Amino acid sequence: MGTIKDLIAFGAFMNNHKTATLNLRAFTPDDKGISFESPIGMKTLGLIVDLTAKDILAKEENKNIKSRDDRGYWRKKDGDFIHPDMVRIDKQLEDELVTTLVDDAQMIHELLKSFKTRAFEECYEFNELLKQNYDMEKIVSKTGAVTLKSFDGTSEVQIQVHKLITFDQKLTLAKEKIDEYLDEKTQNADVEIKTLITRAFDVKNGKVDVKQIISLKEYPIEDKKWKEAMQMIDEATEIAGSKSYIRFKRRKGLEVDGVMESIVLDLAAVELNKGK
Repeated sequence: MGTIKDLIAFGAFMNNHKTATLNLRAFTPDDKGISFESPIGMKTLGLIVDLTAKDILAKEENKNIKSRDDRGYWRKKDGDFIHPDMVRIDKQLEDELVTTLVDDAQMIHELLKSFKTRAFEECYEFNELLKQNYDMEKIVSKTGAVTLKSFDGTSEVQIQVHKLITFDQKLTLAKEKIDEYLDEKTQNADVEIKTLITRAFDVKNGKVDVKQIISLKEYPIEDKKWKEAMQMIDEATEIAGSKSYIRFKRRKGLEVDGVMESIVLDLAAVELNKGK
């Protein structure tokens, strides 16, 4: 069993190599590390080792700093401290469980944040390499999207860029113009379509649904007031920025004809192990 310093040094060493098959649990104190038994990137494994070591150090350095005082008394919700004998056993066990799980969740959060940052950087650096050395620019679309694939097509990385759209005050004028149109067509208007149109302007959490507003332009309506309203929507549209998303996919069983499946990194969407 190595020391924490050995663990950090080991993580730094792996950041400069490509692949490894290791059981990381063997390198963490008290058998509390993360276990890997399949080939993974050395940089990723090195990052995990580094974060695990730092997390352990942080736990050791900050142990009980806030939740316990120098006497070992437990902190209550009101900030006061009480003797541990006054804390029920079930509450002590609950405290240990929750603290351990939240600490682990925090470490995984830091791991994902670091991995996401590195993934974006390395994909765009690769694109720059192609542009500079091979005069290739088509790898990035006009919207900034990137799609990279393994040689056999079984693995894929996608970066998608979505524009953040907002509307200025002209949207209110567009709504008024649409209301005028609907008032004129009340008798002959399809009730369902009228409901869909007015619902597009519903405000939720202080915002309108951008997709719903933009979808209004798809209606094949030739009325003059309707067209004026659509023009107002165009004029009210503003690009407030953009947000990039990165996704990882792999064909099932790594077979060239396998179904392409997304690798889920959203904790809420991750399936539990069978039997759990």
